[in-house]
Amino acid sequence: MKKKIFVFGKVYDLGIMPTTDIVKNIEERLKDYTGVEIRVLIEVLEKEIVIRLLRGLNAEFKKNAIIEQDCWLLTGEGYQDFRPIHSSGSFSHFQSCLYYFDVDDVCDNYKKDAVFYGASKVRDVEIDENAWHLNLTLKY
Repeated sequence: MKKKIFVFGKVYDLGIMPTTDIVKNIEERLKDYTGVEIRVLIEVLEKEIVIRLLRGLNAEFKKNAIIEQDCWLLTGEGYQDFRPIHSSGSFSHFQSCLYYFDVDDVCDNYKKDAVFYGASKVRDVEIDENAWHLNLTLKY
């Protein structure tokens, strides 16, 4: 599948750049942003692309909500002063505190941001988070 994906504040063209190079670039940028290693996996299927960020997070996970800091990992908000056009608008929160957003709102904003920055239009977005991973599934 030759799509353009928006991950961590940047658009990557799967038709031009190998997924191994995309993963390496995202991992380097995430380490620069967070100061810790976050492993990234990208799985390209027939009609969807799954981006997995393997990170540990000791937090309470709520149904139909996403932790604000995980939003930042998906969109790149705050990295090198980047603020997505459909930002959470709350990057000024204390980074040691947890804030939650409605996952449907985040998915809708992600779709708008992806198109705005030049990624392929996505039919549906799913986000799944737990203590060990953050999954972003893009359905075409």
